[in-house]
Amino acid sequence: MVSWKSSKLGSNFYRPNEFTKNSDDLDAKLLDSKGNPKYSIDVIILSCLSFTAYEKYCKLLSKFSNENTVVLLDSNFGVELEKLAIQSFLPSHRCILSVLCDAEVRTLSSGSYALVSDSFQFFFGVTYLQDQNF
Repeated sequence: MVSWKSSKLGSNFYRPNEFTKNSDDLDAKLLDSKGNPKYSIDVIILSCLSFTAYEKYCKLLSKFSNENTVVLLDSNFGVELEKLAIQSFLPSHRCILSVLCDAEVRTLSSGSYALVSDSFQFFFGVTYLQDQNF
């Protein structure tokens, strides 16, 4: 379970259908016995600390997604990350975006966060080919 608190927005929580701390466990949790996805995943949010990690996890996560899955890439450390994701997710994906979040957040405990400031902003962007029809 993931929970968060904010003086302005109140408290809330989210409990995912499946949870794992290790990417090696994803196949067992997300694929059926025939290797087909158990769930239709609407959104994949990916945050990594290196370009190599982005490439690795884009390849890994692409098999759990479909043409309607929106892929959001955390851009707090780099730009033009969509180009890395395109190699793994396209041509079957219509929406790959970078996201930058400017917020002051503190970890209260494992899976629990507090929004410290009432001021926060989200920026969404795309840097890949503009002549593609998605």
